[in-house]
Amino acid sequence: DDRVGRRLFPHGHKRIRGTSLGPSPIQGFRQSMATKPLSLHPTGGYKRAILAEGPPVSSVRVVGLIGGIASGKSTVAQLMRERGARVIDADRLGHAAYVPGSQGFKELIAEFGEGILEHNLPTPNGSFGKSTLIDRSKLRALIFGPGGEENRRRLEAIVWPRIRAEIERQIAEACAMGGDSPEVVVIEAAKLLEAGWSELCDEVWTVTVADDIASERLLDRDPHLAEEDVASRIQAAKSALAESSESAVVLELDNSGSVSDLRSQVGAIWESRFGSGGKW
Repeated sequence: DDRVGRRLFPHGHKRIRGTSLGPSPIQGFRQSMATKPLSLHPTGGYKRAILAEGPPVSSVRVVGLIGGIASGKSTVAQLMRERGARVIDADRLGHAAYVPGSQGFKELIAEFGEGILEHNLPTPNGSFGKSTLIDRSKLRALIFGPGGEENRRRLEAIVWPRIRAEIERQIAEACAMGGDSPEVVVIEAAKLLEAGWSELCDEVWTVTVADDIASERLLDRDPHLAEEDVASRIQAAKSALAESSESAVVLELDNSGSVSDLRSQVGAIWESRFGSGGKW
């Protein structure tokens, strides 16, 4: 429909790299919601269109939230949730691929073998055999060990498409709900840029933290980590974030201070972007 998207939310934004989304759940709403059709925002994000001859309808603003390991993305996501945002946790969505019996589970076993299963089931001879649960620590060892780069690509080829499909479904759901107030949807995903999910977003927020603080946080989580493992994980995350400078809209939050400092930063940026009521 040529009318769709002529007046798409003239709010301050810039184009984010990538606009080809391919088939998505949102496209399926076009026929069922003929009076309120959906369209792609010029940035590539999903938006509810404004018809040229009609009044504005409810819209969705999609924010990508990225950051290095132990940077505090989840804390920022929670602070945004408290302000009314709907938060999509990509890492949590990825867990669905590990559910025993699921298609993702079967593909992971076929790709990496039964060696990635936990060994916690007692056998008749008193030893322990494989369970039906994937041991994610074994997958991490494959990714950070010898041949890690290739293993990482193999893992991502199985998990990432499933995560994206669910992200698209949830954004489509938010668009379909309608209502008078615009909604902010946050995609919390460390791999947002690498996976190409930034094309689903209107803007990207990056959470940064000093390396020494990230190291302390990692060791607090897992005191058994070797120093070289900590360093490699931090460096791997920083390499991925190096692409963030190429994103058209990147707002940085420094989480090297206190939670109170972070809350103030989130509040200031939120109100500058969306207003005190979550509107823009």
